[in-house]
Amino acid sequence: MSDRSGLKMKCVYWLAARLPSCEAISRLISEQNERSISIRERIQKRLHFAICKWCARYERQLQLMRSMARDASANSDAAGSSGPGLSDDARERLRRAIAGRR
Repeated sequence: MSDRSGLKMKCVYWLAARLPSCEAISRLISEQNERSISIRERIQKRLHFAICKWCARYERQLQLMRSMARDASANSDAAGSSGPGLSDDARERLRRAIAGRR
């Protein structure tokens, strides 16, 4: 290993030892949807992302899921329903089936 790559790894280990753990960062990523995170927390998160691709990936996945949920909600509101449901014909068949069992 060259001196340059050895120094780089020492810097990464030094930084990793001073940053919050993956568990703390994943909690922060989840909390940032409910509250505004401080500048210090943002910096810690970005520095952590520099050495941990898994936490960065987790944040992207959560953003994607939130976006998909928001889009699905907007689509169901635009359609005038509360979500996927049964057709009128299917509802009637279920009513008859239930009434036949009583």
